[in-house]
Amino acid sequence: MTARPSAPAPAAPRAPRARSTAATAVAAALAAALAGCGQGQDSSVGVKTTEVRGSVAGVVLDAGPGLAPLAGVSVLVVAGSFTASTTTDASGLFVVANVPSGSVVVRLSEPRHFDVYLRGLLDGAAGNFPLQGPTLTLGPVALLANSGAFKVRLVDEAGAPAPGIRVTARTSVGYLDLSSGAATSTGVLEAAATTAADGLATITPLPDFGAIGPLANDALTVSIPPVQVQGSETYAYLGADLAFNGRRVSSQTPTVVLAGPHTAVQVISSSLDYLQTGTTTSQPSLVSPAGPITVTFNQAIGKDTVRAILYGEGGDLAPVQPTPTVAGNNVRLDLGATPLATGARYNLQLHVASLANQAREYNVLAPVFTRPDPNAAVSATLALDPGNASDVIVTFSEPVGVGNGSSSPIGCVVFYEADLDGNLQVTSAGEWNPKGNASLRCVPGDPAAGHYLRPDEPSFAGQLSASAITGFSTRFRLTVRPSQAVCIGGYQCCVLGAPVHFVLGRNPDSNAVLRRTSGQPLPDLLNLMMPGGC
Repeated sequence: MTARPSAPAPAAPRAPRARSTAATAVAAALAAALAGCGQGQDSSVGVKTTEVRGSVAGVVLDAGPGLAPLAGVSVLVVAGSFTASTTTDASGLFVVANVPSGSVVVRLSEPRHFDVYLRGLLDGAAGNFPLQGPTLTLGPVALLANSGAFKVRLVDEAGAPAPGIRVTARTSVGYLDLSSGAATSTGVLEAAATTAADGLATITPLPDFGAIGPLANDALTVSIPPVQVQGSETYAYLGADLAFNGRRVSSQTPTVVLAGPHTAVQVISSSLDYLQTGTTTSQPSLVSPAGPITVTFNQAIGKDTVRAILYGEGGDLAPVQPTPTVAGNNVRLDLGATPLATGARYNLQLHVASLANQAREYNVLAPVFTRPDPNAAVSATLALDPGNASDVIVTFSEPVGVGNGSSSPIGCVVFYEADLDGNLQVTSAGEWNPKGNASLRCVPGDPAAGHYLRPDEPSFAGQLSASAITGFSTRFRLTVRPSQAVCIGGYQCCVLGAPVHFVLGRNPDSNAVLRRTSGQPLPDLLNLMMPGGC
């Protein structure tokens, strides 16, 4: 630095003015630096920094039912060159102290569960001011047990085993993140195996979805690469990504046919059980009102061959129509911005054709049930059938029934506030007893007695077939006696215009209890009013 020329003599000093401590310190530092420069010396100003350290803590649970605390989990905390380890206690808690502030990576390890890696920021400052003892809290997180396996058998189109093919399975969950208060499936896991001489591939380790609680996303994608199949006829298999539900197949070994030039188009998996089985169980698969509906076929599908039409329960065209997307052998039907109604029945007309040969088609008219609102109460309305004077139409606010494709009458349900036998002292079958439900008497096995709900599930003819009878419907019939009919014991009676109660839990046959499509039994519907009068 070049020395400065000497300054002229200063004027007479004036009285000093008060200045802040910070300003004085800055002025002094600046004066010292300038003085050094004036003397031709090399000088520097140093700023002393203090490393801020804090603690990292978290909670670790087991992803099984109940989300129990997981003790003995090895915890490794990495922050730059700093590492420290500990284990979770009986409450699933861990704390690591003296961790440098900044980006932190935490690894959670336990031999019976999959490892989990978490990232976080141990913030050592608030603006320009360092913090004393900052903390970073992670979780709660729930680890997935690694004891699961997925078995799949590959065969060629003639049914012969297909050995030596590498199969990969990917999950849609690596662990459960509960930090928001709800369980969120986070991360992915992947494992692979090669088919043996019998065509069987045992892919492990994977989550044991059969033992893990329902909070985890059990979607499982199994990928089979394009391969030249050497069988009775050599052909090129185009490959496929197959979608499965881990809980549903945890105890099964699905067989996948490597589609060839003579293979019919078939559904391997779908969000609609009906597309796989052709039947409806006592608890059908439910789709979100916002969709999507997904279908995985055994071979690649031509993008321009997909036709999807959605009808209402009775055959009317649904206000929302699906938009198809094709990716290889997977078809996705999106429902757009306007969702379907909750707790409703629809019917999906689906047509696709093979990419390799459009003469190989798949057609179906499948029932679709949207997920009901668990907080919404089920209600019923009663109205006279204008075409049949002895029938009352009972309309529920959502599809109910026993499922399994049943259309049988359901007894031990209907109880009238009417004297059906002329004896007010005796509660006969079908009479309401205000003293309590426990004393109600069920009806003998005679559907003509007039105390049965009969499913009246509508069926309509689609473009290619009739809609399925599923055993779930919004519509039932209640046959009543005309006003001049002779009742029990020769007495006259009429229930039209009388209060009626549906005591839905009285049926002694557990297979004949009315349920919602979610499997939840219907609560009693009391104090309904029969229409008409006598």
